[in-house]
Amino acid sequence: MLKVVVLSYGMLTKQINELEYNIPRGIHFKIIDVDVDNVMNVAKSLEDNNEVDVFVSSGANARRIIDYIKKPLISIKVTGFDFLEALYKAMKTKGEIALLSYKNTIKEFKNINA
Repeated sequence: MLKVVVLSYGMLTKQINELEYNIPRGIHFKIIDVDVDNVMNVAKSLEDNNEVDVFVSSGANARRIIDYIKKPLISIKVTGFDFLEALYKAMKTKGEIALLSYKNTIKEFKNINA
């Protein structure tokens, strides 16, 4: 049995949980909501207890564990389209919009000012 563990946080966890998907036979799929301060301990514990064959993560969590885990990591990349989709949804609400990013920025958004 292949053990796939998603180490996620906040909105990504919510989005994954809202997806409709069928896990193929022979795959154990687990989603763990964990913040960047605790992701290292969780990843190491999963490895130490042989509870994972492949990690899936994104952003800060993926960067935090990449150099310390032994198992493969599939890193989910956020694209400019993801930001545009979020901005489109935000524009339907009242109030100001802020674009926050951890470490990496999207250079095309640098010159956008509201």
